[in-house]
Amino acid sequence: MKKRYAIATFDSPTFKDLLMKVIFPYQGNPRPVTTILSQLRTPSLSCQTAVFEYDYVDEDYQDEFACFYSKTFKKYPHRCTRVHFFSCAIPLKTRTGFDKYKNSYLGFMVLRPTDLQRVGRTILKPTLDDPNRQFINCTTSYSAHILGDDFRVQAMPFIQQDTQVGACAQASLWMLARYMSQRFGHRRFLPAEINALAKAHMAMGRPLPAESGLTPIQILDALQGMGFAAVIYLRENVDGCSKHIEIAFPVTGQTPDEQSASMEQQRTAKLADIAYRYIESGLPVILCTKDHALVAIGHTYNPTVVNAKASIQRIPSFYTNNDNLGPYVEMPLIRQGGDVSLPDVQMVISVTPLEATLRGEQAECMAMESIYSLLEEQPIPDQSSDKLRDILVRARPEFSTWFGCLEYRTYLIESVRLQQDLRIEISDDNIMRTVGEKLLVLDYPKYVWVTEISSSTLLNRPDKNQRNCLGRVFVDSTAPSRTAGVMAIHFADILLIQDRNDLTQADRYMFLNSTPFKHRLCCL
Repeated sequence: MKKRYAIATFDSPTFKDLLMKVIFPYQGNPRPVTTILSQLRTPSLSCQTAVFEYDYVDEDYQDEFACFYSKTFKKYPHRCTRVHFFSCAIPLKTRTGFDKYKNSYLGFMVLRPTDLQRVGRTILKPTLDDPNRQFINCTTSYSAHILGDDFRVQAMPFIQQDTQVGACAQASLWMLARYMSQRFGHRRFLPAEINALAKAHMAMGRPLPAESGLTPIQILDALQGMGFAAVIYLRENVDGCSKHIEIAFPVTGQTPDEQSASMEQQRTAKLADIAYRYIESGLPVILCTKDHALVAIGHTYNPTVVNAKASIQRIPSFYTNNDNLGPYVEMPLIRQGGDVSLPDVQMVISVTPLEATLRGEQAECMAMESIYSLLEEQPIPDQSSDKLRDILVRARPEFSTWFGCLEYRTYLIESVRLQQDLRIEISDDNIMRTVGEKLLVLDYPKYVWVTEISSSTLLNRPDKNQRNCLGRVFVDSTAPSRTAGVMAIHFADILLIQDRNDLTQADRYMFLNSTPFKHRLCCL
């Protein structure tokens, strides 16, 4: 028995005929397939060739087959078809030597031989038309092989629920877990395992078929069983979170209905603000509506917002892997049209490494309070003396504009990666060498929360490489909430390094013109 391949020009009659043969009968939701094909047509991917790999042994479908499809009266095939996509033309008679086309590899889509929802494990390069405004934060390197040749692509995994072994929540959990496995070294979990973990303590009926989805508790049970530290944020319980959002989105209105609508807008902004920090950290976030679950993995960016009071005001939409719609689907933060938008989200589930125990909103609160205290500080303890803010403005008058409306952007980063970035910033002259070296040699925990401080004047630039920040605050990710967890501050030409074991000991330096500098574009 030989490996069977077929090569077709993308979107040609031959391609459509080959695709129809492996994708039908299709009695489920076809939108993920149409979305994937539409993305492959975009100029950012410009797919030219598809390679059909028949009788493909897919680990995830094998798991689904073993736990369900092998036990049905109807006989289901136990192998799949995998379709590889390339942005270059490959001669249709090619049989070996695919490695010469590896630089044009766009990814693959597995098609399961099931009755419903045939799109299986899919690894596809993101479609980004405007790299200055579009960011997919949660991607990592994946490989595929054709006759032993290795092909790599930077992507976020996607899968469509099959409704038998997994519904939308199981699909979202699979996507998150597969990414975390590849990115952070967690073990891989197969669909049936995820479903079993979710229902280990609260079955609520038969474990299979998995048609009815999962409850929030079952999702948390599955995440805990997979070894992830998860935090759940319910819409009705976020009023005490992210207090700075209340300045940007105050509750207004003359009537109770208007006030209620305004309150819901504020809660939506708080949920978006919470999710944004984790997305910016390269950590997928599960968003749950009343009847659906999807994974947020990136965001768009608006560099024209003036005097933003919160960084989330610059984020018009999130990118999601939505098993109902497909990979890399834009989800607006305000209600638009009939598809899901953030006002529909009732719950946000964030996942962090076990070593990072401090929540993102708590870390940002510490950073904001530290900057406020620094600017309000009186170097000479006298009621008539100037505050540090006034002294800094006299030294550099441009600080007056930047201090007027500060914006905060927070992300979690591995300390090793932080130190690598600092070395790059020093070599690229993005940060003053003396400042960079002092930050480089600090003793950090495994993960660090970093809050960048900026303003509209420094961020409102079309080119992402020209956007700057006025400083950064480094927060211990293991610090208890409501404590002083700040490790270092480099802000407005001041460098402050705090001894975490002795809060009375701190080193303070002044490095003129050491700020502003380029802000970090992506955590990965």
